[in-house]
Amino acid sequence: MSIDRRPLRYAHSEGHTDLCYTDDGSHIITCGNDGDIRLWVDIEDAEPESFCVGENAFSVSQKGENIYVCRDDGRVTILKYPDGERNGTLTRFTAPATHITVAKNEPIIACVSEDFSVKVFNTDDENNNITFSEMKGPALGVSISSDGNLLAASCGDGKVYVWNIQEKKLKKSIDCVPSCNSFTSAKVLGRVSFDPKGKFLAYPNGKEVVIVNTDQFEKMYSLSTDKVDAPFSITQFSPCGAYIAASTTKGDVCVWLSQPKNEAIVSAHEQKYNVCALAWNPADNTEISFCDVNGEIGTIKIVCDNADPSLRNTVEGADVEITDFDDDDNENAISLEKLKNETMGLLSPSNTINFDDGPSRPQSPERPISPPCTLQPPFQPGSSPVQLTERFMVFNDVGIVRLHKEDEGSSIDVQFHDATLYKNIFMKNYLDHTMASISTSVLALACETPSKLVCIPLKSGSKEWSTSLSDLEEILCVTASTTLVAVATNVRMLRIFSVFGSQRAVLSIPGPAVSLASYNNYIFVVYHACTAHAKDQNLSGMLVQLNGMSVNSKIIPLPITPLSNLMWIGFTDVGSLATYDSGGIVRISRLNSGTWIPACDTTVHAKGASDSYFLIHVTESNQTIRVIHCKGSMYPATTPLPLLIELPLQIPFCELETDKAQLEDKLFRWTYFDTDQPEKTFKETAIKLFALACRNNLDDRAFELLEMLDSPPLINMALNYSNKLGRSRLVDKLRDLIKKLHGDTENDDNTSRLSIRPAMHRPNKTRTEPSQSDVSQPLFTPEILTKNSMIEDLTPKITHTPTNENNVLDGNSKTETNLKHGNENSASQDFSVDEGETFKAWFKKRKPELQRQNPNMTVENLAKISLKSYKKQAEKRKASGEADGITQKSKQTKLSAFAFSK
Repeated sequence: MSIDRRPLRYAHSEGHTDLCYTDDGSHIITCGNDGDIRLWVDIEDAEPESFCVGENAFSVSQKGENIYVCRDDGRVTILKYPDGERNGTLTRFTAPATHITVAKNEPIIACVSEDFSVKVFNTDDENNNITFSEMKGPALGVSISSDGNLLAASCGDGKVYVWNIQEKKLKKSIDCVPSCNSFTSAKVLGRVSFDPKGKFLAYPNGKEVVIVNTDQFEKMYSLSTDKVDAPFSITQFSPCGAYIAASTTKGDVCVWLSQPKNEAIVSAHEQKYNVCALAWNPADNTEISFCDVNGEIGTIKIVCDNADPSLRNTVEGADVEITDFDDDDNENAISLEKLKNETMGLLSPSNTINFDDGPSRPQSPERPISPPCTLQPPFQPGSSPVQLTERFMVFNDVGIVRLHKEDEGSSIDVQFHDATLYKNIFMKNYLDHTMASISTSVLALACETPSKLVCIPLKSGSKEWSTSLSDLEEILCVTASTTLVAVATNVRMLRIFSVFGSQRAVLSIPGPAVSLASYNNYIFVVYHACTAHAKDQNLSGMLVQLNGMSVNSKIIPLPITPLSNLMWIGFTDVGSLATYDSGGIVRISRLNSGTWIPACDTTVHAKGASDSYFLIHVTESNQTIRVIHCKGSMYPATTPLPLLIELPLQIPFCELETDKAQLEDKLFRWTYFDTDQPEKTFKETAIKLFALACRNNLDDRAFELLEMLDSPPLINMALNYSNKLGRSRLVDKLRDLIKKLHGDTENDDNTSRLSIRPAMHRPNKTRTEPSQSDVSQPLFTPEILTKNSMIEDLTPKITHTPTNENNVLDGNSKTETNLKHGNENSASQDFSVDEGETFKAWFKKRKPELQRQNPNMTVENLAKISLKSYKKQAEKRKASGEADGITQKSKQTKLSAFAFSK
C-alpha cells in the first residue's frame, strides 16, 4: 500500500480553510477566510462555482439539498445545493461559529461556537433541538456517530467531551487537547471521529491516535509512527471503517489500518503548513482531501495492491471488521465472532430460546424518566470566565479587580472608579485567588484550593485579615458590602463576617449555591431550588438581614428567561434586588414587594445577532443600567479598558411604539421604582393618560385610571378638564368619587391615605452611605413610609367639588379670617401657638375644626393658609413674650450652664 499525492492548488485566501464532500462524493465543497464557498468537481476543476456568504467562513457541511456554513458573526447560514441560493439561517451564536457536521444516517446536525456551547438540531423535529453547555472554553470541532446517538466535541479548555444525544447527558470528558483562548489561535484542533458503526472513537493525543470503545470508553489501542515529529490535530475513519487517517500540525497526513501494531503510510507537506481540514470521499475509500492554513487544497490517492482486499471503490461492497484476529485472552483484541454476533444477531447455544417452555410473562413497561439537565455552576457577578489568562475578577460600581496570568505567576490589579477615594492596589497572587468582591469598605479575595478568604479593609490604618476553611469545605462565591463579607461553600453553608474579621453568623443554604450579592447589612444568596428540567434552571434566593446580633431571612423565588442562565445578581443604588440573565432581561424587585418586574430588555438595543451586554450596575434613581457592549462575545476584553454606556429602563408593555404605552410605562416606573423624578412628572403623566382616554371617547378607562391612582389633586384637575370637554357623565362619576373619598376621610381622620405611591416605597436615602436608621430597619415591616409621607401627615386628604373660582376664593378668605382672629364662635376652638409647638402638631390638633369650617377647601390651599397663620401666631407669641420678659434668659457663663439647680 502506498500514497499518490497530487499537487496542491489555490482554493482560498490565507487563513483557516475547511472542506467536505457531498453525499454522493461527486463534488468537493470548500470555504475559507475570504468568505466564499466553492464547489469543485475535483481538484483539477479549472473554474469551480463560487458563492459569497460573508466576511469569513470557518466550516462547511452538506446534506441533501442544503449546504451549511459556519460564519465568524455567529450565524450558521443555509445555502441550496447546488445553485448556492440563500435558504435561511439554521441558528445564531453569540460568538463565531467554528465547526459543523451532519449525521450520516439520521436527520441530525451539530454545530459549535466560541461561546462554549454545542447545538444539536433535528431537521425532522424542530422541538427536539438540544444545547449542551458543559464546555469551559471555545469549541474547536464536533463529530456525530452515524446513528446519531453520540456526539463528541473538542474544546479549548483541553478536553474532548462526549454526550449521549438521546439521554441528553454528558458521558465522558477526555484530556487530550492543548488549551487555547480562541479558535483562531489554536494550532491543534483535536477533532475526533467515530467509526461507521459508532462503536469506537478515535482522538488525537499528542503524537499518537488513541482508539477507545464507546461503551465504557476504555482504551483499545493507539496508533503512532516515527515518520512524523509533530502532534496530530485531526482524525478521520474511512467510510468503510477499515482505515484511519490523521493529520499533523506540520502538514503530514498518515493512514493506518484500523487495528493495532501496524505501520502507517505518510504523505509529507512540502511547506510544512498546518492541515486544518481532512475528509474521506464517501464514494471512494481510496481518496482523501485536505486543506491547509495557507488556503490550499490537496488530494491523496491510496494505491492498494493485491494484499489489500479491504479497500473497495464502493462503500456498499466494503464489509470490513476492525480486526481479523480472535483472542479472548487479549484485552486489546476485538473478537471477529463477537462482532458478527452483534452485527448479524447470531445467538450462542447458551442464549438459544426454548419454545417448549410456554408463553413467557410480558415485561412491565418502564416508567418514563425525565431527562436530567445540567445545573448552572456557581459564578461571581461582574466576572469573566476563570480559564482566561486576562480576566475581570469583579467589575462593579466601586472599582475593577483584574487578574493577569503569566509564566512566572499571576498578579491582581485593583482600580477604583473614584481616584480621590482610594489609591489603586497591585499585588502578587501568591495564593492563586480566583474570586474577588470589592466595596467602599473592604476588598475580599478567595480561592478554592486551599479554601481561604483574605480581606483587606480599605479604612486607613486597618490590617489585612484572613481565615481558612476546613479541607472538606470549598468557597464557591464571595461578596462584600460596606458592613459585611460573606462566602458560600460547597457544603451549603453561608459564612458571614464583619469587614474587620468578626464571625457574625453561619447559615445553611437550602440548595447548591449559584451566586452571592450584598448591600449594607443585606445578603442575597441564589441557589438551585430543585433539579433543572429541559434546560430551565429552577432558582430561588434567600435574602438575609443582620440587625445587630439578630438574623432575619426570607425565601424569594427567582424568575429567569426560559432556556437561559443567570448572569448577574446585585442591588440597585437604593437597595432593591436586581438580576440579569443570558436572555438579556434585567429584573428588579423591591425588598418588601415580593414581585419581580422586567425592567429592561437589552436585546432590543443590540445591533448585531452576536452582540451582548455585560451588566455593571443598576441605577434605579436615574432609571438606567450601566453596561459594557460586547461585540461577538459575552464578556469584555480587559485591555483596553472597556467603555461604560447607559441603557434606559423600560417596562416591556405591549405596543411600546404608541403614546399610550409609553405614558403607561413612565407612570408605572414612577410608581414602582424609587426615582429622583419630582411628583410634578407623575401628575403630568397621569393627566396626559386621562386626556388621551378622553380624546378617544374612552370615559370608563379615564375614570378607571383616576380611581386606581386615588389622588384628590389629580381628580380635581381631571374634573376641570372634563367640564371643558362637556363630558357630563364623566363629571358626575368624578364628583361621586370625590364624595366617596371625602366620606372615607371623615370616617377615619387618623388614617393617612396613600395619595400617590404605594406603601412598598421607602424614603430616599443617600446613594453612597446609608444612615444608621436605614441599617437598623427590620427586614419585614407592615408599613413603610412613602417618599411624601411627611407631606401627607401635614396635608390631610380633603377633597371638594369645585364650582367656580369665586367659591374657592370665598373659602380661602373665610379660613384666613378665622385663623387670624382665633376662636370667636366657640370656646373650644383655639388657634394660638404653644411654646415649642411645631406646625405639624399644631395643624394635627386643629385639623377636625378646620375641616368642619372649610369643607370645600383643597388640601394645598388649606395647608398653605394654615402655615401662614401658624407663623403669624408664633411671631405674636414671641413678641409678647419678649415684652413681658418671659423668654429672657439670664446671663450665665459657659461653665454655669452645666450646673445643677436644686
